[in-house]
Amino acid sequence: MLLSGAKTCLEVKEDKILNDVLLISSGLINPPLKARLLLRKFLKEIRYIDLHYAGELNEKTAGLLAAYDAVILYHGKKEVKLTEKAEKALKKYVKRGGGLMTLHSATASYASSEAFFSITGGRFIESSGVQNFRMKPRTDASKMFSDFPVFKIRDEIYIHDFKEKVKIQMTADINGKEVPVVWTRKRGEGRVCCINLGHLPGTFELFEIRRLISAGLSYILKPKKKK
Repeated sequence: MLLSGAKTCLEVKEDKILNDVLLISSGLINPPLKARLLLRKFLKEIRYIDLHYAGELNEKTAGLLAAYDAVILYHGKKEVKLTEKAEKALKKYVKRGGGLMTLHSATASYASSEAFFSITGGRFIESSGVQNFRMKPRTDASKMFSDFPVFKIRDEIYIHDFKEKVKIQMTADINGKEVPVVWTRKRGEGRVCCINLGHLPGTFELFEIRRLISAGLSYILKPKKKK
């Protein structure tokens, strides 16, 4: 069941063509199983996507990426070692126009991968711990993120190093410092959106976060034409 008001941000025209989206997710504690199930339930409620599932980004999964319009990574295995073949497949997928979204712990999982860093533009350094903070869009945020109101949330924020040509869209006020929470990046013909939230299950029950994920999907998905 959607939260009150959520229908307006997910509503699409009846004749809109479905986008095939692959959710790669695993974990029982980080991310919690309940959070993964809530995210999955929410994504299935979005009428313009056809959701598919995989447990990890291995060589077999990477070889099938071309079949999907977008990929969402949300799992928390520590120091996942992507094979060279998987790295090349992911880079090729995005460069040729595939959309990529990472949620919370995904950037920590692939922190040792230079290829993943070159794709997302953000490398995990450390956690700031679970705490209450305010989220707000940057003054120069893109249109689909700029109209978000300031809102409060309790979750865990990761600190990242960033490459050039990364556009910070939203930040959190952590101990008096603006910490990037949402950023986007263009790679070849593809687009990437990283959302640094999702440690606590309750995060995915918030209307603002559901709206934020919807905005991220709108950013990374290319308009599809009817055949």
